[in-house]
Amino acid sequence: MVGHRELILSYFAASVLLSPSIWAGTPVNRVINGDAETGDMTGWTPIDQFTASDSSITGELGLLECETLGQYSFTGEFGSSTESASQVIDVSDEALGIDAGVREFHFTGMIQSRRAGGGLDIGTIVITLRDAANNQTASYELADNTINNGIFDWEHLSLSEIIPASTRSIEIVMIGTRNSGSSIDCFFDNLELRIQPPQCSSADLNRDGQLNFFDVSRFLSAYNSNDPEAEFTGNCQLDFFDVSAFLSAYNAGCI
Repeated sequence: MVGHRELILSYFAASVLLSPSIWAGTPVNRVINGDAETGDMTGWTPIDQFTASDSSITGELGLLECETLGQYSFTGEFGSSTESASQVIDVSDEALGIDAGVREFHFTGMIQSRRAGGGLDIGTIVITLRDAANNQTASYELADNTINNGIFDWEHLSLSEIIPASTRSIEIVMIGTRNSGSSIDCFFDNLELRIQPPQCSSADLNRDGQLNFFDVSRFLSAYNSNDPEAEFTGNCQLDFFDVSAFLSAYNAGCI
């Protein structure tokens, strides 16, 4: 591990100029109870019987190798054919960056829709951005588009977009729709929303729009502490291949 540190530092020593970071914050997940692990709808406003339920009924098909579900996931139940839950997130603390056009939201989450026989239950997530007067500034819809009959697997969804000027809140709505049967059999889990400056590449770890020593230092710190931020290959391990992938991303420069 020390050898990897020396490799990176020697590689960059002659070419990286120190420059101050203009935004060194670590983006936090703004979603309250996005993984349902309170066991209830804390943080959410449910419509009808939308609830947190035992995740054992969802299965783990489609999860990443290093990914595990908690005890609970979100789902609809035996109410109307469409049930939902919403959460409004205040982003006014980022007003200066938003209005200057240098903040984006990054959303990730999982949906499991189900098709069985002639029945199809669909899960969708709607993300709506609004200004202080509650006027819509942008809206996006995410859905599980790989619904195979009898295969109940998780679909990972993500979305990154520049936040329009004047936006002051972001609403996330989970929607379950039943087309047959008595219950809504679609599920949601691990919802996250982070506000951050746009990255110029995946190697821009401190998100200051530049590639420099601070990104190298942050990678080294994450790598040596086994932080997943240094995991660049997607194989859920930290090894030399992650070092190589980081170097490749760094050398490619900003997009």
